[in-house]
Amino acid sequence: MNPLPPTTSAVAASFGQQRLWFLDRLEPGGAVYHIPLAVRLRGVLDRTAASGALIGIVARHEVLRTTFAVEDDQVVQVIHSELFPAWREEALADETELPGALAAEARRPFDLVAGPLLRCVLWRLGPEDHVLQLTLHHIVSDGWSLGVLVEEFAAEYRTRCAGGDGAARPELALQYADYAAWQRDLLRDAALEEELAFWRKRLAGAPAESSVPADRPRPSAQQTVGATHRFEVDEELTRALHDLGRLIGGSLFMVVLGGFGELLRRMSGQIDVVVGSPVANRRRRELEPLIGFFVNTLALRLELGGDPTVAGLLGRVRAAALDAYAHQDLPFEKLVQELQLDRTLGRTPLFQTMFVLQNTPLPPLLLPGLTAEPSRWTLQPRNTT
Repeated sequence: MNPLPPTTSAVAASFGQQRLWFLDRLEPGGAVYHIPLAVRLRGVLDRTAASGALIGIVARHEVLRTTFAVEDDQVVQVIHSELFPAWREEALADETELPGALAAEARRPFDLVAGPLLRCVLWRLGPEDHVLQLTLHHIVSDGWSLGVLVEEFAAEYRTRCAGGDGAARPELALQYADYAAWQRDLLRDAALEEELAFWRKRLAGAPAESSVPADRPRPSAQQTVGATHRFEVDEELTRALHDLGRLIGGSLFMVVLGGFGELLRRMSGQIDVVVGSPVANRRRRELEPLIGFFVNTLALRLELGGDPTVAGLLGRVRAAALDAYAHQDLPFEKLVQELQLDRTLGRTPLFQTMFVLQNTPLPPLLLPGLTAEPSRWTLQPRNTT
């Protein structure tokens, strides 16, 4: 993968960015693809160092100073030489106002044409009590990127507090635009056909719709109104699940996915189930330090018939997952487009259930003179249709 020549002009969007652009045009103002992060900071905060840290990160990562446009019927990234992150400070009279303020800020729409697509609010609860809230649009970020952002923010802040003008670090070998160009070059002709051949065979005859019973009829157009049920798995059971994974030569993900698949079988009566699952999609080392929208979604087909033993079931799940991982370079949106599936606004294509295992925690935010902890709040989804 080679870097593109330096440019501040338009370059091709990735396939994932292209999809999010069209979804934003279809339902403007929605918050489904917003990525919020809030951290409670107690102690003496250097506001100048904090805002400067964000400016330094944006200068380092082109994708954070990128907006989007359409040229010759194609979605393109417009990379700006400067595009400062939106920063504002607000005082709250009472801590009870915080959850509502965080939720309202996280839902505030982005303009993909004008940008910026990273914004920050510093909520002031007291002289030495703040909440730093960052919100990014998914079109320029993903879950892995948050770890990069937190780590770089801490390094930038520490350096600026010590009187420096930014953290000393090696220049990035690549930028997100390089990845987008490489992705499009990769998925051409024979390579594209090879990937498509695998997925056509793997998904041939798969059910188009899940039969999991619902508490009300499916609406004609998808909505984002829903509920969350939270529960904890204790340490003993977690250890047992890890042990079971080692016995089958698999991972915790495969074990819990197998249990989830069996649950879907019992609820729906289907012995052939397709489950969506995200992957980081950073199989090349040089992509690891980048902020950007790399994550891909895999359609994992689980064949649950024949009353298998636990070991037999998990063996099937392991094989299905490994096969899918070996062909994860094909973007989900490209797969749907090439398979020419029947589309409806009422459900997603290929699957309507997803399984996500978040096993990469954010790095600790170590800031001089401050204690930092995630600010606990819930962003309740809203109907965006």
